[in-house]
Amino acid sequence: MRGYDSASRVSFPGLFGALQPIAFAVLPVAFTALGLAHYAHRHVLAIDFHRQYWVAGNRVLDGLSPYDRSWQDIYHGVGFPYSSLDALLFVPLGLLPHTAADWTFTALCIAAGMLTLWILGARDWRVYGVALLWAPVVSAWQTGNLTLLLGLGIACAWRARRHPAAVGALVALLVTAKVFLWPLGLWLLATRRYTAIGWGVAVGAVLNVGSWAVIGFDQIGAYKSLGRDIARFDESRSYNLLHLALDHGLGHTGAYALQLLVLAAIAATCVVVGRRGRDASALTLSVGACLVAAPVIWLHYFALLLVPLGLTRPRLAWVWLLPIVLFACPVHEPSTLELLIALAVAAVVIAASALPDGRSVRIGSSNLFVRRYSATGARSRLAR
Repeated sequence: MRGYDSASRVSFPGLFGALQPIAFAVLPVAFTALGLAHYAHRHVLAIDFHRQYWVAGNRVLDGLSPYDRSWQDIYHGVGFPYSSLDALLFVPLGLLPHTAADWTFTALCIAAGMLTLWILGARDWRVYGVALLWAPVVSAWQTGNLTLLLGLGIACAWRARRHPAAVGALVALLVTAKVFLWPLGLWLLATRRYTAIGWGVAVGAVLNVGSWAVIGFDQIGAYKSLGRDIARFDESRSYNLLHLALDHGLGHTGAYALQLLVLAAIAATCVVVGRRGRDASALTLSVGACLVAAPVIWLHYFALLLVPLGLTRPRLAWVWLLPIVLFACPVHEPSTLELLIALAVAAVVIAASALPDGRSVRIGSSNLFVRRYSATGARSRLAR
């Protein structure tokens, strides 16, 4: 029909722009608030913190070992296979009443995820909303784990990368808190930060000796035994290559060989790109190596992918949406298909983040466009 008012037409770009505050602000905040209320009502908010971390902090306050098996049940998800430093870090929260501590730690986790993006330089407000919709991020604060705080630590290490003592100390703190983060040292090695490595070794030694002196050196054996038993029980139930290999008949020797082979390939690539001056790509690959190196991976571990995306894709792009797909996967004990989906999402995010910035696809404020750079560095934009 002709003659109607052209102003009444609704353009897709205009509509898309108008819906963005709802899609990337209202929806994520409402989703998070409803999630908090839902998990609190079901008494599963900060469940790992509630059953393990807060208890460990209280045991230290009472002069008891956090590694005593009398209060743990590793076959029902209650265990503290973490370092002596972790036990000490939870002491301040152990001073709070149980419920207050649960909510405080949950708030710290959510804030840590948002602060990670800010420290890495992400200023596109939409990525903060998308991050709140990530299944791994929701799993991280719902279970009350260290993952989002570890991501914040990695972000701080990146910010401090030009200061050897600071970045070395931060990496040492992270590795002491969670041993599977040792590939962060590959980033320092690949980028020739030898002084930082020296600082890391020194600070790591002080942290470990000091924290074990408080907990008791006689508890090291109990700590190692507990960690070994939990890893054996959970390695075939988590989101890692070991689970995939064991499910397909490789056996433990073949499974560990596959894990080491993939880890070696990522480590070698990390060193190569780091020596070529691609600092951000080297850190991205080291985060990917951390996920491969972990003997046990739960869904919340993939929240560490905030680091490579916040670092290399500070504006909203299609790759930011991928981790939302992981709502199709359970927190633990995935099927083979669910495991493959999670590994594929992680691999794509790491690969997209590690690639040079020669190609990116972003979701613009009013349209979707593709931006490419030619070999000479000239820029062209293809609008859709």
